[in-house]
Amino acid sequence: MRRAFLVVSAIFVAWGTLEFSGVIGVIGKFTGATERLTINTSGPFETSVMLAMLAYGVSTYLMAGPLLIMVFLTQSRVTLVGMVFSYFSSRPLRGIVAAALVFLLYSVVVQPIMNSIQDTRIGQSEGPQRMVNAFVISWQRAPVLDDPTFFRERLLDGDTIFRYMVDTKGDLSFRYRAVRWPTLIKTTLNNPLAAVVGWSPGSWGNALDNYYVRVFGETGLLGLALFVYWLVVTILRLDPRGLARYSLVMMAVVALFIDIFTSSKCMPLLWAFLAFEEARHPFAIPQKLRFGLQLKRPQAALPAPESLSG
Repeated sequence: MRRAFLVVSAIFVAWGTLEFSGVIGVIGKFTGATERLTINTSGPFETSVMLAMLAYGVSTYLMAGPLLIMVFLTQSRVTLVGMVFSYFSSRPLRGIVAAALVFLLYSVVVQPIMNSIQDTRIGQSEGPQRMVNAFVISWQRAPVLDDPTFFRERLLDGDTIFRYMVDTKGDLSFRYRAVRWPTLIKTTLNNPLAAVVGWSPGSWGNALDNYYVRVFGETGLLGLALFVYWLVVTILRLDPRGLARYSLVMMAVVALFIDIFTSSKCMPLLWAFLAFEEARHPFAIPQKLRFGLQLKRPQAALPAPESLSG
């Protein structure tokens, strides 16, 4: 199993290298984003999460290193945050040490790196305070609709959405989100029935760029509560350093800005990793197991033969 994932990872690294060097062209919806790596999967966001999941699973620096470089080249900011949060959430001591090193080496290492990427999408990211301010103003401007039809027709495509934006400066991708999220939330809360059970799956279109908002708009408070409950319970029962928990926690963070739980690139991997851990497969916890070692599932004690015959 591990060898198979290494082969797949090697293919992605080779393809990404050729794409980044210009030998292979970019296809799909992001052909204009030539500075962002997509590995011809039609989108850098889901690609970055998929690569991060593979990097954690291959358990070898020779392959994990190139995969993480590919993640950085996608310039998916929320994936980078999700990776760091997921990794250090199960390793708090390492997180404290890493934070201390960043603080001590900021002027020597971190600042030069930030200066070198200031012209990239990552370097042009807005701070949390500016994002919150933009969201608050957009919330006040966002319309309350009778149903999701206008949203799909006018706010997912076209120029109508610009009239509700704070401005078109800075991070334009967040400006879109800051209008779409409040519109969906306010419209759903304005309808008592929809607030409880939602408007039905797919009613708000394909790209909402927040899975929690999507679940609320499609299945209401009931569906959102069930999803969050499943998410929390599943994370708590998984091995803290296992591949499934790392992937699920990272995706839970990424879901704040991407509809990651609808991704055909990432969900098959997540279900496979969850199945590996449930089956106690050695691939489930790569950093704890030696190659070929099987985890044994505890077995319930069998009743004595006398009790069976009696």
